[in-house]
Amino acid sequence: MLRELHIQNLALIDQLDLELEGGLSVFTGETGAGKSILMNAIGLLMGDRADSGLVRHSSARAEVAADFDLGKLPLVQEWLERSELDSDGECQIRRTISPEGRSKAYVNGRPVPVQTLKQLGEMLLEVHGQHEHQKLMRSEQQLMLLDGFAGIQEQVKDLFNRYRHWRNLEREREQIDSQSGENVFQLQLLRYQVKELEEFNLNREELDQLHADLKKLAHADETIRHAAQAAELLDSDNQPAALSALSQAHQHIIELLDVDSRFAEAGELLNNALIQAQEAQQILRRSLGQLESDPERLAEVEQRLNQAADLARKHQVTVDELPEHLQILQKELADLEDAGNRLEKLTEEIRTARKAYLELATDVSAWRADAAPRLAKVVNRHIRELGMPEATLEVLLHPRPDDQPAATGLEKVEFLFSANPGHPPQALAKVASGGELSRLGLAIKMATLEQDQVPTLIFDEVDTGIGGSVASKVGQMLHQLGNAHQVFCVTHQPQVAGQGHHHFVVSKAVDDSGKTTTRIQQLDEHQRIDELSRMMSGDKVSEHTRGLARELMGTQR
Repeated sequence: MLRELHIQNLALIDQLDLELEGGLSVFTGETGAGKSILMNAIGLLMGDRADSGLVRHSSARAEVAADFDLGKLPLVQEWLERSELDSDGECQIRRTISPEGRSKAYVNGRPVPVQTLKQLGEMLLEVHGQHEHQKLMRSEQQLMLLDGFAGIQEQVKDLFNRYRHWRNLEREREQIDSQSGENVFQLQLLRYQVKELEEFNLNREELDQLHADLKKLAHADETIRHAAQAAELLDSDNQPAALSALSQAHQHIIELLDVDSRFAEAGELLNNALIQAQEAQQILRRSLGQLESDPERLAEVEQRLNQAADLARKHQVTVDELPEHLQILQKELADLEDAGNRLEKLTEEIRTARKAYLELATDVSAWRADAAPRLAKVVNRHIRELGMPEATLEVLLHPRPDDQPAATGLEKVEFLFSANPGHPPQALAKVASGGELSRLGLAIKMATLEQDQVPTLIFDEVDTGIGGSVASKVGQMLHQLGNAHQVFCVTHQPQVAGQGHHHFVVSKAVDDSGKTTTRIQQLDEHQRIDELSRMMSGDKVSEHTRGLARELMGTQR
């Protein structure tokens, strides 16, 4: 429900703040007073195109803002959450227009594209007028109205979900099929490559060991030669050796210590060097006992690594990358084999999903076929009460082109209308005038009163071209709608205005600066009587017209 409406610098309105309530709110005023500005403001909230001509002269920008109560609108709250526009259950819409025609839109303080505003606006407001927002002419809107009258909205939502599931499975199969030829070749190649690498069976541990063995075996002779020479230099009977020289030097120092202690440090260092040289000599002798040349093992290692190099070149990787490359190919092979298995499963899943969709779609078609003539009958009764005694509405169902199923079902709906006898019913867009379309919309709203989910309905001069008892009937219907919805109605008919739960008057005046300004004022009971009297008799307000006004207001109580 629309709780507050703020308008600033829009056309002839400089500043306006309206607090609005549920029920039927009527807006009256003399022609040219600016009632259309109110409709323009609401249109901007619903994402209408911004026009620089709407900006009040000499103003920096025009602004329209609205605050909505979402207490009974869980679907709107859910939509805001999905769109990441929720704010603790609040819904505030703001639209600004610059003098150059640039427009900005905000929902709960966050900037949004105009298309988002349209989507949200259609869930909050529904306008029935003679020009824009005539969704009644659209086939999809007509189908929604029929489904609402039949009370099958939840079943149609389920149908949409079944259709989407079915089509998603179809698209998945198409994607797999489109790659099937390429996949067959790729599958064969991968199987060969994986088999080749698995048979070669080179893992990371073996590869590291091969590299270490090659390094050791390839230099075995050189290692033995150097180790033997080092050991010989440390301790040998055939030539001066390091251990013997260190031992003799250390002995000379010991002899000196008896006469001069200054050589004590040198003696300690020579003693440590002798100990370490002896340990080194032992390690060399021990290692030489373990070292041997192994040409056969070296040949085996070199052959294994050469084979690995050939395989790596074939797969366009390095030898070190071969183990990881095998894992990658194994995963690709598993994915392709799973795709083949998935294709087999998809065929059965698609059959099941299609069957589930068609079963529900067939039921929906039957429910629609049953509801279509009943809807037409109820609407026609209301149409005749609204001053179109010869008008006729037909609700027809047609199979979809080429019998192609759709998310909405197996058929399309078409509303055909004839306002005059002797003229066959035709599509609404071809035969219905603005006033007729507005009254037809009112009649359909009455027929779908219990199922309608849009909280706020706006009727713009739905009473054009009527008067007397028909205008009274229009007012009574709007009042009845107001008992279930928030309804706004711009009207020139006192019989309609008298049915309002709330009454606003739109007026135009010139301020002290000489600028023309439009004002909107909510009337109390006495002011309403005066306004209804003016609407009936112009400037000649009398006690008689006031009495008639009281009678008009009394009919709603």
